Amino acid sequence: MNSPASGKTRARKEVVEDLTAAIIAIENELGTDPAGSLSDVKTFLQLQHNTDGTHKNTHGPHFYIDEANHANFSAAVTAAANKVLVITRSINLDANTTIPSTTSIMPVNPGIINANGFTLTINGPVVGNPMHKWLSGFSAGGFIFESRQLIDPIWTGFAEGSGLGAANSTAWSVMMNALPSANRRPMIWVSYGRYEIAGDPAILIDRSCTIFWNKAIFIQTDYSQNHVAVKINKGTTGVSLSEVTIHEPVITNGLGGAVDYARLNTSGGTAEGSGLVVKGCSGLIIHHPFIDGFRQNLYFTDEVGGDSTSLIEIHSPQLRNGLYDFYVRPGGTSVNAINVFGGAIENNAACSGANARLVLLDGRDGTQGSDGINFHGTTIQNVNAASPTKIEIKKVDSCRFSGAYYDQTAGGGADIIIDSDCNDIVFSDGEGLVLQRFVDNGVDTRFELPGMEYYTRDISAEGSFFTFTPQQSCLKVIKFTGVLAEAINIYVQKNKTQYTVYNNTTGAYSLWVYVVGGAGAGIQVLQGEAAILYCDGTDIVMVNKRMTAQADSVATTVAGIVTDFNTLLGKLRTAKLLIT
Repeated sequence: MNSPASGKTRARKEVVEDLTAAIIAIENELGTDPAGSLSDVKTFLQLQHNTDGTHKNTHGPHFYIDEANHANFSAAVTAAANKVLVITRSINLDANTTIPSTTSIMPVNPGIINANGFTLTINGPVVGNPMHKWLSGFSAGGFIFESRQLIDPIWTGFAEGSGLGAANSTAWSVMMNALPSANRRPMIWVSYGRYEIAGDPAILIDRSCTIFWNKAIFIQTDYSQNHVAVKINKGTTGVSLSEVTIHEPVITNGLGGAVDYARLNTSGGTAEGSGLVVKGCSGLIIHHPFIDGFRQNLYFTDEVGGDSTSLIEIHSPQLRNGLYDFYVRPGGTSVNAINVFGGAIENNAACSGANARLVLLDGRDGTQGSDGINFHGTTIQNVNAASPTKIEIKKVDSCRFSGAYYDQTAGGGADIIIDSDCNDIVFSDGEGLVLQRFVDNGVDTRFELPGMEYYTRDISAEGSFFTFTPQQSCLKVIKFTGVLAEAINIYVQKNKTQYTVYNNTTGAYSLWVYVVGGAGAGIQVLQGEAAILYCDGTDIVMVNKRMTAQADSVATTVAGIVTDFNTLLGKLRTAKLLIT
């Protein structure tokens, strides 16, 4: 300045060249058009950078949209179309929001979506396996999962810890109400742990779903009331409940095993409530349930005037220390088709009430009764001599105990009590051999061995021979009647078995018994004679001395056979049975 004269500056070549060199250097570094199609370089740069110079999460092989980079949650959802929306902070909904099926959502701890009075519908998948509560402030029905995926109740606040029973039950309700009501069979994953629950019911399962319980322990802290810990029922959905599958549930009371048996053993009142109640559900499958210390551990009933309970499978149950461990009692229509496979139903020494039953099947209150309740290879035992009754059955038809073991308790009472209005109650050895069968033929009720029915056959029109079918050859007590016009040969199949044959025919002709295709000489049964015969597969031999049948001789003989056969029945032979 001011050189060579005041107010003037002499231009020197070096200054101009320096400025030119700087501009050329910038052009070489940035290119001739660094802003591209945008208004300036700043705008261009901030497409990929935050104002603090950090990169935005829009690079890489997959696009991740950070919710924090947008003005509000709605804007973030819009920007995340066909991308992954990442939640890394606590964010409030600013409107009722739907996440489309083309958008994945990734909550990263401590990321939380707060309801803020709005609803949320998630159509896209949840990714990243979040293991924390990331949905907060939602009421039941406040958000909906429409995607078919694995859902964890931890997401809504289900947590381990003391004093969380009511909060956990609320968190479960919010999660269950978020499942689609349509039959999409969503899957619920319960992480292993100890979770307190409270309420009536504390846990409601009212949607078709598959639950992987993973032996997580649900502890009902409302044990002092007549409340239900877990209930499977359509609830308020109005949709008939079906197709529910549960794996490895564990349900117990909040007493740490110190069950109040004095209250539990009372015949009524508020004794410990129920562990798992199934009401008005069909198509239920439960694998490996463990239920301990409730008045009714596993209780099946139905909707009064509504849905029946049927088509149930229980695999390997462990039911312990309840007043009624396995309890069936319809209240309106019926409870049918329940199959129990394996497992154990048992009480310890403390559960000593006279009313205690390991298995109580009571169909009296159902308009259609109950039938088709079967146990396959299940152990039913009670170590307490003060409450020996294991099984009581009332107004139930077609019930099977196949290969089921139950112990016989010393002392008074009966191991099995069967009401006279039952029919077709069968005990078998698990391999097809029927040991005993309880029947109601409309005249009387009784236990009988298979094939011991008193079968009468009029053979007056059969001619010279009559051949038993394979089914008829399974009969054990046979009475022949009619007037013979000629001698008759009776042929039985090649079963190795024993028969009692009573020849009550008339006419001056003989009756012989042979084996079909056998080479033996056969046995003649004289008129008026009852004979015990044995078939060895090729021939018939007489077991007893010849005797003339009296009016009650067949019944007496049958009773003797039953007595003899009962000595071969293993554990069942010593059971005490009470038929009322």
